[in-house]
Amino acid sequence: MTADARAEIRRMLEAHHTLTLSTWRDGEPWAATVFYASDADCNLYFVSDHRTRHARDMLAAPRVALAINADVDNWNDVRGLQVAGDAARVEGVERAKALAL
Repeated sequence: MTADARAEIRRMLEAHHTLTLSTWRDGEPWAATVFYASDADCNLYFVSDHRTRHARDMLAAPRVALAINADVDNWNDVRGLQVAGDAARVEGVERAKALAL
């Protein structure tokens, strides 16, 4: 990834605070909107109650996808990020760092 692309991603992450998280379990997809924070390395962090469907899904199958975008009135103006990756619970010092973001 180029430095320019990374800088553009950082700007997008800093400009928004919600993402749509997509999980999957037992052949069933699910989507949930969550508030997030990001760090300088573009890692994304969010807090979810362990009783939510998306939290239970991630424990069973950590592969997720997400989308971050602004609301616009014209389809030509649609800009966003679509990401796939693995979700993991952070604990201890890493959890404290994430919460501080």
